[in-house]
Amino acid sequence: MNISSIISDDYTNYQYQFRSEKKTPEEDNPLKPKDVAGKPLSEEDKKQVDELKKTDKKVRAHEQAHMAAGGGVVRGGPSYSYQKGPDGRSYAVGGEVSIDTSKEKTPQQTITKMQRVKAAALAPGDPSAQDRSVASQAEATAAQARAELLKNQRNGENAAARTDPAQSASNTYKGSLINLIA
Repeated sequence: MNISSIISDDYTNYQYQFRSEKKTPEEDNPLKPKDVAGKPLSEEDKKQVDELKKTDKKVRAHEQAHMAAGGGVVRGGPSYSYQKGPDGRSYAVGGEVSIDTSKEKTPQQTITKMQRVKAAALAPGDPSAQDRSVASQAEATAAQARAELLKNQRNGENAAARTDPAQSASNTYKGSLINLIA
């Protein structure tokens, strides 16, 4: 036996093995979705993958809207919950962005911050129930801060009026006929 016949026999065996392992054009197409075993997806699985892709895109856009509108009140990046599709890939099916809803040092700072919180919460085109709840809480906190600011302003006016008796009479009894007569 010479060397060329050994090489020729090995080459023939290799060709035979290669041909037998060759995939059909549908199986070999890298653009066709496949399951975790590498087999083409069924029509039902393809529909599920398409739905998961749409949901993933929608969830990511929703959370990005919160991020974009929440400058200064967003803490960290978005976090997602995932579902594995029939193709073995993970798709985002839920998400959240942490927003700082704490009060600030002054009522005015709190009002400004709550406006940003509300804007961040309602930024997506389709705010969730949780988004609307956060916006409502921010509005309530801002209303409390406005009441506190008004109270502080009145207390400041009253303090100024105590130092000026003429100012005191006009502020204290303003609009009250009985007090002005007495």
